[in-house]
Amino acid sequence: MIAGLKSELRRTFSGDLQAADRIKVSLTEREIRGGVDLELAEIISRLDERIAFPSQRRFDYRDPWANARIKEHLKAMVAHQDGYIDPKDGRFVLNALVHLSRGYCCNNLCRHCPFVGGARRPQDFEPEL
Repeated sequence: MIAGLKSELRRTFSGDLQAADRIKVSLTEREIRGGVDLELAEIISRLDERIAFPSQRRFDYRDPWANARIKEHLKAMVAHQDGYIDPKDGRFVLNALVHLSRGYCCNNLCRHCPFVGGARRPQDFEPEL
């Protein structure tokens, strides 16, 4: 499963827009609709780092709300929702899979844009799920 997911992600970053939809299906239909309730920690282990965690260029991992935001982001992806309501300020935030579906960076400084380069989560950041 993990190897297949990573190869689909590689194709997506190469411009295959249908791969993002296949990723959504693999996370929702097989595991959620199929009755298997995965813990968020296990879901993180199955996702590419670029999808599960935003770039440090766009996300402050030192913010006290960082854990809550990451958790809401992952829950939205698993629930096949386009995004989540930011727990701190109440704004709607698109998840990384929506950005993958677009296929390119729109340059609007989106928090979960998978096309942004740079480091993802710091080594000392472990989400409290």
